[in-house]
Amino acid sequence: MRLDILLLLKDCTKNRDMQEGIKLHTHICASGLFERDIYLGNLLISFYAKCGVVNRAEQVFCQLPTRDEGSWSALITAYVQMEQGYKALACYDQIKKNGLAVNAIIYSQLLKACGMTAALDQGKLIHDELLSQGLLRENVVLGTALVSMYAKCGDLTKARSVLDDLDVSNEISWSALIVGYMQKGHGKESLACFHQMREYGHIPNIITYICILKACGIIQDIRRGKQIDVEIVIQGFFQKNVMLGTALVDMYIKCRALMEAQERFDQLSTRNVVCWSALIAGYVQQGQSDQALNLFYQMQMEGVDPNAVTYACILRVCGITGTANVGEQIHDKVKKIGLLEKDTMLGKALVDMYGKCSMLEKAQQMHDDLLIRDVVSWSMMINNYAEHGFGEEALDCYELMKREGISPNEITYIYALKACGILRAVEKGEHIHDEIIAQGFKGENVVLGTALIDMYAKCGVFAKAREVLEGLLSRNTVSWNSLIAGYLELGYGRGVLECLRQMRNEGLSPDIVTYVCTMKACGITQEVDVGKMIHDEIVDKGLLKKELVLGNALIDMYSKCGMILQAQNLFDELHARDVVSWNALIAGYVQQGLGEEAVDCLTKMSSDCIFPNAITFSCMLKACSITRDDDKGKQVHHEVITRGLFGEDISVDNALVDMYARCDLFIEAEQVLQKIPIRDVVSWNALIASYAEYGQDQEALACFERMKVEGLTPDIGSWNAVIEGHAQQGNGWGAMGCFKQMQCNSISPDAISFLCILKACSHSGLVDEGQMYITKMIKEFSIIPDIEHNTCIVDMFGRTGDLCSAMIFIETMWNCDHPTVWSALLGSCQRWGELQLGNLAFANVQQLDEYDASAYINMINICSMVSNTEELH
Repeated sequence: MRLDILLLLKDCTKNRDMQEGIKLHTHICASGLFERDIYLGNLLISFYAKCGVVNRAEQVFCQLPTRDEGSWSALITAYVQMEQGYKALACYDQIKKNGLAVNAIIYSQLLKACGMTAALDQGKLIHDELLSQGLLRENVVLGTALVSMYAKCGDLTKARSVLDDLDVSNEISWSALIVGYMQKGHGKESLACFHQMREYGHIPNIITYICILKACGIIQDIRRGKQIDVEIVIQGFFQKNVMLGTALVDMYIKCRALMEAQERFDQLSTRNVVCWSALIAGYVQQGQSDQALNLFYQMQMEGVDPNAVTYACILRVCGITGTANVGEQIHDKVKKIGLLEKDTMLGKALVDMYGKCSMLEKAQQMHDDLLIRDVVSWSMMINNYAEHGFGEEALDCYELMKREGISPNEITYIYALKACGILRAVEKGEHIHDEIIAQGFKGENVVLGTALIDMYAKCGVFAKAREVLEGLLSRNTVSWNSLIAGYLELGYGRGVLECLRQMRNEGLSPDIVTYVCTMKACGITQEVDVGKMIHDEIVDKGLLKKELVLGNALIDMYSKCGMILQAQNLFDELHARDVVSWNALIAGYVQQGLGEEAVDCLTKMSSDCIFPNAITFSCMLKACSITRDDDKGKQVHHEVITRGLFGEDISVDNALVDMYARCDLFIEAEQVLQKIPIRDVVSWNALIASYAEYGQDQEALACFERMKVEGLTPDIGSWNAVIEGHAQQGNGWGAMGCFKQMQCNSISPDAISFLCILKACSHSGLVDEGQMYITKMIKEFSIIPDIEHNTCIVDMFGRTGDLCSAMIFIETMWNCDHPTVWSALLGSCQRWGELQLGNLAFANVQQLDEYDASAYINMINICSMVSNTEELH
């Protein structure tokens, strides 16, 4: 009878037959065998452990009338199987207190418990006991357990030392060390260990091969990976083990060899969810979202249900592609089947997906509903807000996270600093900087350092940004790019070029981002010679053929430097052109006032099968403004509406207002303005400036007031337009009042502001006030007068008849050799009939621009006036 029960109980344990096992347990207790037969009691503990019911195993252990080594061994093994290592080690303490002997099986299980709990000190004590008892001699199981314990605890040097000291080792011992190296990301060491193992004559098993394939993936050594692939096929392992097949697929994916991964996947006789998920993840990582989605649907058609990993991969695809509808379907599915509550990874994936799809309210709701909000989920939410420009909300999340007792990590700090950069909240950024230092992050962390540089640069605190950069132990191109981008964003082109020079001095080579930023800086500073040198460098490196973004940046640079012919030639030489290429060229023509050429580009662009975007239409409307071609402008307007861009892109809306206004179609301009869903200052400025340009000064001033009624704060462009309006009316005092009010509103005047106020003073005869503004312009605002300013000053003196002062001013000018300055003086001479000075002005205009017909007309008028005066006398 006892033998039958033993055989039946072992059979239940093997098959994990809980129902039959409980019946046997009841029978054993009822028959009195439980009190008499300790071996049966130990078997019951093992049975419940195998079935995963560790609490029942504990109950059986506690009910045993007596306990031997087998009882403790069964319970410790149960705890280890259920990954409750701390309980297993607590058993060890009880065994020692009770003075019981510990056998090799218990020791091997205790070493596993040390490994899973990273209890290195406890493991070392057990190691000492094994040495003192001589149990390691020729006991390969204990030796292997010891190697594995040290490896899992991260002491790989000791693990290697133990392996080398073993009297007997096998492929399992070596595999334990290989696993340890692989888990710590030491791919090269894993491969070296693998080759040594073979030199000792050990044949790799399936576990060894799986680990080595992972190691090849870590270091992206596809050559060795392929060699091992061949071995696996020769030994017949490939079709026998789905885990090994999955490891092969994963290795090829990690080595970015999707074709080989797909080939191996297709050859697998059995494909489980892990294998499918590995391949899907590979396609996602390499940006092939469509193929990943196709595989997702295919696996379900083949009867394989996705798991949490699969769903997380597809949610990532939805975030990348913006397919929120698919993401929402998956959300409903995982919620319905109960996966969402079981796996926190899925909740975080949903937070990330909704954020990337710009559904921030849903992302926030999903985050609020998470059972466990950790630093990863909070960091995702902070990034969601920062990526969409909501800096305040991002920083609110950051503070709320800390109030919940969760400490930021490196990633959190990076996203929080990005939010500070968006808001230009330098004080908050400095506070986070202090936190980072307090956490022990110093100059060795290039990623955090780069985020700090980016934040300070965006806030315009370049001295601090440079201080952080110089404090980095290892500066790289990305670090420099953060500073360069900061200078560029605030329009400091020379700062960009200086950074490039210093970066080269440190032996660092520019990357694509550096070159693009430098091209833009050359456009800002008009440093076309520097731009040409970089152009040559890009060509020499063969980058122009590979990177279209560089060709586009060069076209933009040449256009901004007024070299539109070079821009056109470069455009024609490009091997490929996209909408950005066309936009750069069209914008160049517009900047140079060549509206017709810009409009022609639109026709050519269509024949090139490139579809215009919002930027294209905005440039086209500006071109129509230049040519005053309202018919073409109306055609573009119609296409904008057809494509659904009106009301969706404010730059296009504003360009439409500007086009109609500049074509003197103010009714249409007003109609478009009123239809814009959200009007901004630029919308109103376009109308105000055009009213001023056409001399409709009252309408310009009325628009200015209407804009303020809408709650919009006028910017420098608004104020300049209204000052210009007063100037056109000859209302100098009104212009000066606006100028003063502008400064009271904390808006500093620019060169255009001073040009407008000087015109107002000139038209109103306010010479003293005009001279005061000249002084203010130079001394207070460090603005050097250009030709337009100087011409206006000459005109101001001339209008009041003070031609002597006008001439003295011209003589003191550093750039007096310009025809417009002398033309202004000549016009004043005509007004006052001044022949002698008129002759001088006429001679200078002729010398500088012999084709200026207006100069001849002015001179004839002067002579006529003088002749008439002499006849009258």
